[in-house]
Amino acid sequence: MEKMRIDATLRVDSGKGVARTLRRAGQVPGTAYGGKLEKAFSVAVSRHEMAALLRKPAGNITPFDLAVGDTTYSTIVRDYQVHPVSRVLMHCDFLVLDDEMPVTIDVPVRIEGRSKDQEAGARLVLVRREVAVRCLPGAIPSELVVEVSKMVIGDVIYVDQMDFPDGVKPVFTTRYPVLVLKKARAATDEDDEGGEGEGVADEAGDEAEEEKTE
Repeated sequence: MEKMRIDATLRVDSGKGVARTLRRAGQVPGTAYGGKLEKAFSVAVSRHEMAALLRKPAGNITPFDLAVGDTTYSTIVRDYQVHPVSRVLMHCDFLVLDDEMPVTIDVPVRIEGRSKDQEAGARLVLVRREVAVRCLPGAIPSELVVEVSKMVIGDVIYVDQMDFPDGVKPVFTTRYPVLVLKKARAATDEDDEGGEGEGVADEAGDEAEEEKTE
């Protein structure tokens, strides 16, 4: 599939006044950096085009061509800010990709299937909606699929039990839970249920920091 192209204008002036003027004109200020660039540079892009990209599934991790004058850069949206009230897109950071340089990126998790215990009322808790992976730009997956039809109550799927595409490796490994299948919540054990889920997540957070792969 052909990559999306977004035209950008190189920005020389900066400051809040310049940014406000750009936004009134339907533009979004941004900064491009990384890859083989010697230094970062500032751009302005169409707010309409950027919003259309970010609305797509995994749009914030989908590589696209950022065209600046006669030069085109393969990029992804590394970060963006929206207005807290109007939700208008305010700023974008673009990471310039190098085909030979791995990137670390958060990929959304998609659940596939449904277990018999779920049919009977068990709750499938998605502990991590995204999983950090490291790979070359050409191997960035749009999602990570986890099949759950064989899970039973009490099962936990850790990141090292997941299937990853070729060339894609998790940044964190053991003791990093992604999914938990728990018994149906009841009024008598509501507090216990909440405590159990929090314990799994907290344990993962503490140990994940120590389990970074090289």
